[in-house]
Amino acid sequence: MTAGAYAHPTISRFAIADGMLRIGGLPVGLLAERAGATPFFTYERTGLTRRVEELRRALPDGIHLRHAVKADPLPAGVQHFSRQGDGFDVASAGEKAVALDTPFADRVSFAGPGKTPAELSRAVAARVTISLESETEALRVAAIGEWLGVRPRVAVRVNPDFQVKGSGVRLGGGSHVMSASRVARSATLWRSFRPAPTG
Repeated sequence: MTAGAYAHPTISRFAIADGMLRIGGLPVGLLAERAGATPFFTYERTGLTRRVEELRRALPDGIHLRHAVKADPLPAGVQHFSRQGDGFDVASAGEKAVALDTPFADRVSFAGPGKTPAELSRAVAARVTISLESETEALRVAAIGEWLGVRPRVAVRVNPDFQVKGSGVRLGGGSHVMSASRVARSATLWRSFRPAPTG
């Protein structure tokens, strides 16, 4: 088996020796024995770093890269990406716990509908940026912040009240999730927010 036998561009990045693919310098058969069963996932840290560097070179300056923990929640991988990217996007309590265990816990954003009050409370306490999905969630987060004596960090997902013609992207939820008019009302809420001092 030779390197020419592999046409896939991802496979071609790895070396082949003695007829066996090598990842991180180790034969894939040995890695399978370490894993104890197949199929299994294995990551090459130098390869991950190289791909992030390639992406940064292809993008304009000033673009921040945030790792979606949903795509790869492996703790070792998240720790590695904490040194390569600019933060993390999480969509569950489990993902948030993994991201908060990195040296850059202050760069975590929590998105997605259906966040429970307990999840929101933990996020506010940890100073995670919460992506607000509705007016109800905005009110809930404000109340939690007042109770904890912490000013929550928030971002707002906005669905416009109109459809953009020619756009091939449709966001779920429709304009009732967080329309421009509702964002204005929520902004008024946040301007008036004054958390109680902590003891």
